[in-house]
Amino acid sequence: MEKKSFLTELLKNIKSNYLRMIILAFLSFLSSVLFSRMLGPNSYGAYTYMIWLTSTMATLLGLGLGGTITKFLPMYYLNEQFDESKKILKSLLIIQTLCITVISIILIITFPLWENLLQSINSEETSILVFLSIVNILPVALLTLLISSVQALQRYDIFSKVAIKAQIFGFILNIILILIFHKIVYILIVSFIISTYQVILYAAFVKKELKFRVHDLFTEKSAIIDRKRIFNYSKYMYINVVWQQVVFTRSEYIFLGIYSGPKEIAVYGLAYGLVNMVGMVFSPVMNVLNNFFSALVAKQEINLLETIVVSLTKYFIILLLFLLTYAFAFSKEVINLVYSSQYNDVVLSFLIMLAGFVLLQGVGVAGSIPFLYEKQKFVVNMGIVAGVINILLDIILIPKWGSLGAAIANTTTQVISAIIGFIYIIKITNFRFSISKLIPSILLSIVFCLSLIYIQQFKLKLLIIIVYTLVYFSLLYVTKIISKQEINKIICKFK
Repeated sequence: MEKKSFLTELLKNIKSNYLRMIILAFLSFLSSVLFSRMLGPNSYGAYTYMIWLTSTMATLLGLGLGGTITKFLPMYYLNEQFDESKKILKSLLIIQTLCITVISIILIITFPLWENLLQSINSEETSILVFLSIVNILPVALLTLLISSVQALQRYDIFSKVAIKAQIFGFILNIILILIFHKIVYILIVSFIISTYQVILYAAFVKKELKFRVHDLFTEKSAIIDRKRIFNYSKYMYINVVWQQVVFTRSEYIFLGIYSGPKEIAVYGLAYGLVNMVGMVFSPVMNVLNNFFSALVAKQEINLLETIVVSLTKYFIILLLFLLTYAFAFSKEVINLVYSSQYNDVVLSFLIMLAGFVLLQGVGVAGSIPFLYEKQKFVVNMGIVAGVINILLDIILIPKWGSLGAAIANTTTQVISAIIGFIYIIKITNFRFSISKLIPSILLSIVFCLSLIYIQQFKLKLLIIIVYTLVYFSLLYVTKIISKQEINKIICKFK
C-alpha cells in the first residue's frame, strides 16, 4: 500500500476540521443571537456564567491531561508502541475520573458555604443551576481528554462527524425548550446530555482503534515506560492550563460576577464569544497542525517544522489584519442589527479583544513548540506572572468600567504574554521569522481601515468590500509580501 504524503494527510484532516468548524461556528453564532434575544441580558448573563463555571471547573480538574495526550500518544502510536498507547490513556482516564468525581461531590455538599459568592447572579434557580453545572463537569472534562485522543490518532473525520451531529441535535433541542419554557435550566440539561453522548461515541472509537477493553481499566497493572517523564510533563502542562485558560483567560467572569452582575457578564460574554468565532477560521488548521507538529518533532523533521511555522505565522498575521480591518469598519452596525440595541456596549469590548487576538493568534502558530521541545518551564512561569498581572488589572478596572475593563485587562495581558512567548520560541528554536516583511502589511491595513471607516457612510457597501478585498491582496502580491513561489515551496516540502 502506498504511503500517504504529509500534505495529503494534512489537507484531509484540515478539510474534516473545517467542515466541523463552519457548522459549529454557524450554530454558535445563531445560538448567541437567539439566546440573547429570547432570554434578555440578565438571564443570558446567568446562562453565560453557568457555562463558564462548568468549563472552568472542567479545566481545573482536567489536570492538563489533554495536552499530555497530544504530546505522548502520537509518539507511541506512530512508532507502533500500541501497548504503551493503551497504558497512558488508561492511566489518565482513571486519574481524571476519580479526581473529578470526588471534587464534584464535595462541591455539591458544601454549596451552602459558598453560595453567597453568586449573589450577583440574582436568579431564583441559582441552586439548581449550580448543581447542573457541577454535574456537567465530568462529561466536559472527559470529552476534552477523548477529543485530544482522537486528534492524536489523526482521525479528524471521526471528530467532525460526532461533533456536528451532537451540536445540531443540541441546538434544535435547546431552541424548542426555550420557546416552550423560557428557562435556563433546560439548556444546562441539554448540555449535559450532549456532552455525555459525545463521550460515549468518542470512547467507543478509541476503544476500537487501540483494541481497548473496558475491563483492562481494572485488571492490567503494568507500569508506563516513561511514567516519570509523562507526569512531570503533565505537571507543567496543568499549571500552564490553569493560568492560561482559567486565570489568564477567564478570570474576568469571576470579577464581573462579584462586581458587576449578569448584564455586564452578558456583554463581555458576547464580545468574548464573537472573538472566539473569528478564531474558528484558524483553529481547524491549528488543531491539526499542533498534532502534526508533535509528529514532526517525534520524527526529528525540524527543517520541515521550521518551514511550516515561519510561513504560516506570516500568512496568519496577514489574514488576521485583513479581518481586523473589516471588524473596525463594520462591527458596530452589524452587532446592533443582529443583537439589538440592548447589547450596544458589546462593540468596543469586541474590538479591543479582537485587536489583541490578531497578535496572539498570529504568533500563536508556534505556541505549542516549547511544550513539544519539553521546554515548558519558562512558559509556565511566564503564564503565572501574566496571570497575576491579569488579576490585578481585573481588580482595578472591572469595578470601574465593567465589561470594558474586563476586555482591556484580558487584551493587555494576552499581548504582553504573546510577545514574550514569541521571543522565547525564537531563542530555543533559532527559527528565522521575517518580521520586517509584515510591516508593509500592517501599514496597508491601517490605511485601508481608516479609508473604510470613512467611505462606509456611502451606499454600495457590498461593492466597496469587493473592491477593497481585491486591491488589498493585489498590493500584497505586487509587493511580494504574498509570494506564489514561497507557497509552492511549502507545498513541495510536504510531499
